[in-house]
Order: sequence, then structure tokens, then C-alpha cells
Amino acid sequence: STDIATDLGTLRFDGKRFAGHALDVECTQELIAYRNLVVECAKELWRRKHPDRVRIPKGFEEDFRLQFSRLGEGSAVVPLQRVRANDQGELLDDEFDEAAELIDATIAAADNDELLPKALPSNVISLFGNFGQSLRADEVLFTRSRHGSSEAAYTAKARKRLSEWVGQTYEDAVDIVGEVRMANVGPGTFSLQLDDPETVVNGRFS
Repeated sequence: STDIATDLGTLRFDGKRFAGHALDVECTQELIAYRNLVVECAKELWRRKHPDRVRIPKGFEEDFRLQFSRLGEGSAVVPLQRVRANDQGELLDDEFDEAAELIDATIAAADNDELLPKALPSNVISLFGNFGQSLRADEVLFTRSRHGSSEAAYTAKARKRLSEWVGQTYEDAVDIVGEVRMANVGPGTFSLQLDDPETVVNGRFS
């Protein structure tokens, strides 16, 4: 079967070094960080819709393929598309599209000193710490989901605001007993189901 591609959204890098729609190699890490944001947000949205299900459907993340085949004009514009097999049927709006829209709304709220969207999963906020690391103080990364009416500006101000919402972190040694429900080698993330059926602990490993 032939793969088909559907728009998910665009990332636009704005700044002097992106003139002529050129993208520095280190900035490509933002594409991975953005994908991780979309995936983790989509997982939580799916769990909310299916509270009776313990596990995410098989292939939920693996089947989510993002690619870009060109850089557009207007600084460096990266059009992101989802790719899937033609025999998987029509691709309707799903949790991944909702996640992309939530990311836009979160960034816009941070840049405009507004409250975060109520629908944003709390465990996703910390992932913004990995998004925008390659950007300089005077550079802006604009995101726009495919149904978005306008771009969301991931400015230095927005990045600072989101880092403040995450709060300070600390390290300590603790013993937690539970059952591993999910482990993803790529980003190094896992979910642990504790004895309490309502408690799921998300963590990272290397």
C-alpha cells in the first residue's frame, strides 16, 4: 500500500539566522521535542476518554509518524505531516490533532500572561523544558496546528513563564513499588502503576 500524508501543523523559526529559510542543524531537536509534546499530550487525552482502559492501544505512539519534506519561505517554516499506510482508512481528527491545538493554546497563554488551558495534562508541562533549548533570546518559534486560525509565539517570555510553572526540581532516593505499564526507549520515559489503581507515576530513565 502507498503511504499517505496529512497536515498536522507548522513550526516557524523566526530570527536573523533563519533568514533565507535556512535551519541550523541543532535546531532540528525542536522537531523531536515538539513531537514528544504532541505524543504525551495525546496519550493523556486518550486516557481521559477511556477511563476504563488501563493500557494505551498497541501502536498508538509507534504509528504516529511525523515528517517534513521541505522548508517554506518566511524565515524557516517547517510543515509537519503525519504519515500512515493508505489501507488504514480515512484519517479523522483525533487526540494528536487535539494535542497540537492544546500546545498552541498553552504557548499563547504563556506569552500573554494568561492561565494555562484547563484541558492541558499537568504532566505535559514539564516537557516544555526540552522545547526551545536551541533558540537564542531574540528568536521566536511559532507553532500552528492545522486548524489553528493564528500562530502561537513561543517567545523567550513564554519559555520563561512555562519554566516557572514547572517549578523547582530536586533529587532524592525513594522506593516505589508498582507495575510498569509503559516504557519508551526513544525519549526514555515510563509509566508505573502503583498499588492504588488511581495512581500512575510517570518518570524518565537513561
